[in-house]
Amino acid sequence: MITEYGIEAKSNKEIISELGGRFKEYRLFSNLTQKEVAVKSGVSIFTISQFEKGEVGNIGFGTILSLLRSIGFIAEAEKLLPPLPVLPTQIAKAKDKKERVRHER
Repeated sequence: MITEYGIEAKSNKEIISELGGRFKEYRLFSNLTQKEVAVKSGVSIFTISQFEKGEVGNIGFGTILSLLRSIGFIAEAEKLLPPLPVLPTQIAKAKDKKERVRHER
């Protein structure tokens, strides 16, 4: 029997629960209370509390971005989908690719 490990084996709810716990660690590291984060982010204290306890089954991506921004860690969001690396073959194609052709009138 093959057992999967890591994030691939977790449900969305489990991942969100873990992210909530990590968010709490980041918030405490930033020396902010839930109330301060609520004011800065526009997210209710109840939602923040539930998220940190892992009791939110579904939280919007916009809400997570607001929370990260409020504690000064918005740059971490880029790690979710970092820019793809440019391959040498793509560079060669880009040199040959024209953006537009103009004809004189």
